[in-house]
Amino acid sequence: MSTQFRINAVTLATTEGEVNYRFPSDLTVLAGPTGVGKTTLLELIKFGFGGDARLATVAQEHVNDVILDVTIGDQRLRIARSLDSTKRKKARVTDLTAQERLPDHHIGTAQPSLNTLLLSALGLPDDMKAAASGQSTKAGSRISFNDVFSVLYLPQYEINIDIANSRQSYLEPKRKIVFELMFGLTDSSILDMRSQVNLLKGKIATATEQYNTVLQFLRDSSTTQRIEAEEALQRAFVAEREAESERTVLREEIDPVVDRHTQVMRDLLTEAERSLADTRATAKELQRQKNECAQERRRVQSDLDRLNRMRDAGERLANIEFLVCPRCMQSLSGREVPADTCRVCLQPDPVEASGEEDQYELRQLTQQLEEMDDQLDSLVLGISEANDAAEGRENLVQKLTEELDSRTVDRVTPRLQAYSDATERLATARAQRSNSKECCASGIASTTWKTQYRNYALSRIGSRPGSTRRH
Repeated sequence: MSTQFRINAVTLATTEGEVNYRFPSDLTVLAGPTGVGKTTLLELIKFGFGGDARLATVAQEHVNDVILDVTIGDQRLRIARSLDSTKRKKARVTDLTAQERLPDHHIGTAQPSLNTLLLSALGLPDDMKAAASGQSTKAGSRISFNDVFSVLYLPQYEINIDIANSRQSYLEPKRKIVFELMFGLTDSSILDMRSQVNLLKGKIATATEQYNTVLQFLRDSSTTQRIEAEEALQRAFVAEREAESERTVLREEIDPVVDRHTQVMRDLLTEAERSLADTRATAKELQRQKNECAQERRRVQSDLDRLNRMRDAGERLANIEFLVCPRCMQSLSGREVPADTCRVCLQPDPVEASGEEDQYELRQLTQQLEEMDDQLDSLVLGISEANDAAEGRENLVQKLTEELDSRTVDRVTPRLQAYSDATERLATARAQRSNSKECCASGIASTTWKTQYRNYALSRIGSRPGSTRRH
């Protein structure tokens, strides 16, 4: 069986107009130096068929649409696909034989799909799967038109490196089956049967695992016949009910039954824990206030130091006699200076400041420092008292906890141990009951378990999906 697959023409809608390439001969050779666009044209053809092509920059910038005129089987189609990022997800298809515009086809799995259309034209269904041979238990991955096209077109960058993705071992089933399809060595029904065979292998593996699990249980329980398993099941039921009853009684006994003194101690413990939390919060708040007060004191001390430096600098400069002008460096000693004027600028000397304003600011800053020192001392004392109180409450909480533990340990510990033992016995009884019930429900009638269960498991393969049970 062979199917005609021919590219009749390719039209590129570019920014400078349409460019047409026609292939009327049975053999067409594209020849030319590197960089003239041979690979670009072939990649655009691959893109037109819905594939992921490596498009050159010149194609991305100047080509708007790729239009293919192809003959596949008995159909002649025109397929147009846009390079625009928002429009490339659909292809415009026209049936040239019937001169009918078909609905736009999706690039992907959404229907109508271009992949389905092209495979149907080749006479192939779109749900074929490539099932691997050997020990595989999977149906296989789906075969698409791109898998077929990878056999028809080999990009230049893969020549001498990879032939039809031959280095990718996971594509081996697809590659082999596509070649078989192209040369008529297989068909979709055979592929479906291969997938079914792999799924049945998986069911056999599941049944075998169940079979081995039951055999292991039989070896562990020294059970060989159905009646013994039923008796073990009944014993497991009885053991489970007894363990459940014992655990219920122990649970009721564990419920706290306290006297008045113990209840008072618990109330005191709750109050002590609450008071401890409040004390710790108070100490944390006082520490925060202390940090803020210390930071503010450093700021006031800095202002006070700055004021003292200014006063000291003024006093030092007041007694300096200038012999030359500090600006133009001319001598000041050869001119007459009126009384009560500045020797430099000859303006009247200002009245000496009494220093009351500076003294007022100095007193204010000094007073602030004293108040802050008192506040810091108070905060430090409060923090110390809060820490002492917190330590006392911690000791009280520890003492009350130890006393409560000592009053309850003698009562609760034996019951807790008994409750734990009863819970463990209940879990063991339930596991034994589950195992025995599974074996009794397996349909084994008499004689030995091994042969009967194997026949039973194999008879059910294919009738329902296998399920693995853990014991």
